[in-house]
Amino acid sequence: MALETFDFPYHSFSTENPDSGFRLQFGQSYIFSVPPTDPDQRKITLTFRGMQFFTNTSGILDETINPQRNMFNLIKFYQRHKLYKSFKYQHPVHGLIEVKFNKPLKEEDVIDGGYGVVKEFSIELIEIP
Repeated sequence: MALETFDFPYHSFSTENPDSGFRLQFGQSYIFSVPPTDPDQRKITLTFRGMQFFTNTSGILDETINPQRNMFNLIKFYQRHKLYKSFKYQHPVHGLIEVKFNKPLKEEDVIDGGYGVVKEFSIELIEIP
């Protein structure tokens, strides 16, 4: 089955490369290094500003309105994947990669008087090599 694509492009990102391989420092500044045996598994932190809850004309939350900025749509996406199911993420530097959520989604409060706009929040993804 094809992996779903993470389609929430309005975020900033940071990428943490792992400390891969093995290093051992001996006396007199000699460092012994061994290359990694497995592919790197990067952690990507996405920071969202301006995500919003949208309601339809009946006042019911609707994930189909402005889906790329829709907080309810992001919650539904998380509920479909949780911490166990992979999906595709278009990394601005490394291209299309397979990832999972590395930590549970924290659903932030809405800003007072912000018409459903949510406070800034971050999510962490982990690459599946």
